[in-house]
Amino acid sequence: MSWVFFAILARFLWACTNFVDQYTVRISGHNSPLAFVIIVYILLFPIPVGLALFYGSPLAVHPASLIWIGAGAVLCMLSLFPYLMAIKSDAAHNVIPLFEMIPVFVTLLAYILFGDKLGGRQLAGAALVLTGGFFFSWDFKHGHIRLRTLLLMAAASFGYAFYQLSLRYGAASEPVWLVVFWLGTGLSVTASIIFIVAGKARRLFFDSVRRTKGKILAVAFIQNLTDFAATASLTAAFAQAPGAGYVAALSGTQSIFIFIISLVLGRFYPRHYVRLEWDHDMKIKCCLLAVMVGGIVLLKS
Repeated sequence: MSWVFFAILARFLWACTNFVDQYTVRISGHNSPLAFVIIVYILLFPIPVGLALFYGSPLAVHPASLIWIGAGAVLCMLSLFPYLMAIKSDAAHNVIPLFEMIPVFVTLLAYILFGDKLGGRQLAGAALVLTGGFFFSWDFKHGHIRLRTLLLMAAASFGYAFYQLSLRYGAASEPVWLVVFWLGTGLSVTASIIFIVAGKARRLFFDSVRRTKGKILAVAFIQNLTDFAATASLTAAFAQAPGAGYVAALSGTQSIFIFIISLVLGRFYPRHYVRLEWDHDMKIKCCLLAVMVGGIVLLKS
């Protein structure tokens, strides 16, 4: 399968985790970033353990790869904090589109660190996908950019960009399962350390488990499985793509999947999700979808 398939599959899976994250926050009963990290990652360890049992010893990894992957795992978790701060103080329609800074940072860092660069057609395709992704998720009726939100999301986007570059480096020198194993291990260990040293977050974690009768842990485990599959898919895309910028540009497709999932959930679960109507905004989104598909075609050429 081509790198385009794996890159788009990763964005679909991460779009699914966005809704699982939203549900997790709603049932947790609090807005503590540290407690959220514990809930999401504390039970992550069975997945890398399963990978090790199925594929073999994870110790046959180059030290340089381990450093890159470990740094990526730490930055991935740290990036949650400015993101949660932004989403706490500003509306989602002002925050989420700013994640389109991630592929810009990935492309720039990949050029600086690895010499990756896009050709003329691919650069035009990337611009179409990224611009379309931004406007696709932007709320023109209420959306606006605040400096504080912009700075917080710039910090979060930079961290996530470095995390994706760690996948790019790992994909170039290690098997996909090994990269995913060490990322999962790093996230799980970091969450365990927070669980031990952060007393208030630990109390909120137990409170959420009691309030939901353990349901929140099951939801978090489903989120982890989906996130792991997305990470493995993105790593496979980086392993096959001509450069990191090609894969990064397709991040704009995540907005499309979020839109489609919203349509489905709004139709079948109108009590919990807003039902979208065929109006002027919907027509604009369909036009943007066509623009992004054209960009994908140029990227693949």
